Amino acid sequence: RVTLLRSLPALALLVILAAPYWPRQIDDQFITLAFAWEWAERGRIAWTTGEVVEGFSSFTQLALGAGAFATGMDANLLVKRLALGSGLAVLLLGGLRLPAGGGVLLVALAVWQPLAAWSGLGLEMTLFAFLISLAWMEVGRPTRSWIAPVVFLVAAFTRPEGNGHLVAGLLARAVLSRRVDGWAIGSVLGWLALHGWRVATFGHLLPTPFLVKVQVPFDPWRSAG
Repeated sequence: RVTLLRSLPALALLVILAAPYWPRQIDDQFITLAFAWEWAERGRIAWTTGEVVEGFSSFTQLALGAGAFATGMDANLLVKRLALGSGLAVLLLGGLRLPAGGGVLLVALAVWQPLAAWSGLGLEMTLFAFLISLAWMEVGRPTRSWIAPVVFLVAAFTRPEGNGHLVAGLLARAVLSRRVDGWAIGSVLGWLALHGWRVATFGHLLPTPFLVKVQVPFDPWRSAG
C-alpha cells in the first residue's frame, strides 16, 4: 500500500503524458501488426506481398498481435494497452525498490519523454524495460528461482538486446547460486529453439534490422567513379 501511494503521482503523470501519443500509429508498430495479420490469416510469417522476411524486431509482439487477430480482438488496442501497462509497471517496480523519498525519482522517470512516447504508441520498449527490470531484481533470489530465467527468456523474445541480458543474467545467477538448475537449462533450450527456427525460416542468425543498419550506405559518387 505504501509503494502504491508513493507511486501514484508518477503513475498519473505517465498516463497524462502518454495520452497525446495514444491516437498515433507509427510505421514500426504497423509493420509488426501487418506480419501478425499474415500469420493469423494465412498461417505464414511473411510480408503482405508474400515475401518471407524478418521485418519485425519483436517476436513477442508479433505473437501477441497474431493471437489477437486470430481471436477477433483489436490487435492495435491490445499492444497499446500492454505498452501503457508495462510503463506503469516499471514505475511500480521502482517504487518497490527505491528507499523512502524515492517518489521524486519516480516522477522524474515518469516525465521522461521517451517513456511517455513508448507507453502511448504501443511499441515493445516498455514491455522490454519491465521484463529486464523484473528479471534483474529476481536474479539473486533463491526462493523464486524460476522467475529470472523465464523472464529473461521472454525479454530475449521481445527485443534483440534481450539476448545479451539473458546470457549475462543466467551467468550472474549461476555465480550467485553456485549452480545451474533446470530453469536455466530450460531457458537456454528455449533460446536455442527460437534462433534455430529463425535460421530455418529466414536463413540468418542476426536480426534483419541489424543486418540492414550495418550495411555500407550507397555512395552515388563512388559508384559513378
